[in-house]
Amino acid sequence: MDIAAAYRLCSRRQALKRGLCAVQECLEKQAEHGWRVEAAAIDVFYKVVGYKVSTPDVIAFFPKELSVPITHSGLTRMRDDFLSVDIVVPPYYQMGMLSKLSFAVQCAPTMEEKLKIADAGLIGMFDCESLAALVEGVYRKKRTMSKYADQISESIKAYFLGLYGVAITGLIPCVEGIIRTMGNDLGLSVGEKVDARSLLRVFKKLKQQEVDSALDGYGWYPEQMNVAFFERFHERIQMLGNVVVFIETALYQHTSLYTRETLLNRHGISHGLFEGYASAANFLRLINLINSLSVAAILVEGRGSFFHPPVTDESKKLAWNYRRCWLMKSSVS
Repeated sequence: MDIAAAYRLCSRRQALKRGLCAVQECLEKQAEHGWRVEAAAIDVFYKVVGYKVSTPDVIAFFPKELSVPITHSGLTRMRDDFLSVDIVVPPYYQMGMLSKLSFAVQCAPTMEEKLKIADAGLIGMFDCESLAALVEGVYRKKRTMSKYADQISESIKAYFLGLYGVAITGLIPCVEGIIRTMGNDLGLSVGEKVDARSLLRVFKKLKQQEVDSALDGYGWYPEQMNVAFFERFHERIQMLGNVVVFIETALYQHTSLYTRETLLNRHGISHGLFEGYASAANFLRLINLINSLSVAAILVEGRGSFFHPPVTDESKKLAWNYRRCWLMKSSVS
């Protein structure tokens, strides 16, 4: 009996739900051929209980059941609320604060009020000190981001000067470049491509890597234990999914199909088709997206912190430069 047939047999006889003894009994004829069954679990953000089935040829995982309930993690609860106002769930910030902001967005009766709340929330998250700490503590230190750190910092200076259009158009190439660099690091043939389909391959591969990591050590498991299965509860996969949805439905949406009120659309901006996109909040939407890319970069590079970077001597100097730009704003804009 092959391992897939053994799983189907145990599933058909309801042995998986009845426990270890039932599975052992179901496979007892295989025991003489060196099969061994023991309790096991895949425990990544949610414990998927099941059985480790070891044979001379393969080690398999048989889940007790595949109807894993959505655990309503913080990311799952907030994802739709934030995406409704073109924001990826912000990394590096406390879940309590984010939950309050997403709930306020959800409760607002009109899109105008939702955007007003969301925009104020973004502006409150990113001050001179916070942005300087991100530049010095994250963007400069990531292998896949470091060559874009200067341009990001220049865009931040333009932002504090009130030159929001310049600041936004300065960040869009950084977003694309960071994703391409991650893709090349992952061995994907991204090259110099800038279309959404090519860029999104990066996140597809990262999601699959997370699944492979969760199932490390098992040579067989049901095909239903795929990315879609883990995305119900796996917060890193959910985070990657948030970025994908934002890129597909907002930033890289075809201009003829674009109906969102922020007007934060790469094609519409780059080709001069849209007016009214140059706002402080839209710049911070892109900074927040870059922060999400920095979290993805941790998965690519295999190192890094999921916490907001601390203030350092270098970031204090940079923050002072940003503050000087802010003080000059009235004479520039």
